[in-house]
Amino acid sequence: MLADYGKMVKKLDADLVKEREDQTSTLEQKLRDRKQKRLREIEVARKEKEVLLNAETVKTTSKLNTEMKQIESLLDPIKDEEDRMAMILA
Repeated sequence: MLADYGKMVKKLDADLVKEREDQTSTLEQKLRDRKQKRLREIEVARKEKEVLLNAETVKTTSKLNTEMKQIESLLDPIKDEEDRMAMILA
């Protein structure tokens, strides 16, 4: 009977060690999964911000080009006037 008790204790100890190893393994896997999920979320957020930044840059560039064209068109009469004055004075 004492021998059976010793076997049961050893089996219980082995079972506890195995259970602890399984729990540790499960926990480590959950942590890896969580880390991978967070990295994917960060990458998606980075891509979204990059797309928004690119769109805003294009919009700003377009607006600046339009404003430059407007300024150039306002300066055309002045250039023509300067050329006419240069011809008159020459």
